[in-house]
Amino acid sequence: MSWSTSIDTSIHDPASKRFLNLVAALNDQLRHDGCAVVRGFVRTRSLDELAQQADWAVTRGHRNFIRANPYLTRDDAMLPAKHPACRFFERSNAFVPAHNFGADSSLRALYAGPFFAPFI
Repeated sequence: MSWSTSIDTSIHDPASKRFLNLVAALNDQLRHDGCAVVRGFVRTRSLDELAQQADWAVTRGHRNFIRANPYLTRDDAMLPAKHPACRFFERSNAFVPAHNFGADSSLRALYAGPFFAPFI
């Protein structure tokens, strides 16, 4: 079974049966894989423009490098040494502040759209 879900409904109608089925399928993906993929969420004709804007914005990200366990918690001497909470690895993140997306950019329009945050 493919855990990639194709979007077959608009996120503009959260009361519709198709929307609720989509959300249920995405929740199944999250429980199974820890992430969810919604193929077709962005129209193909918009991908190049969004990719160019993302490539520009990524250079303006704030980078963070830490040594952390999978739970992002402190070492716990009460746990066995082989417990995942006692295993630390290099970890990095990059965060792009919203002000790096132009007011007229497609990335900002997607993020700031009235239906995006409630859907997520």
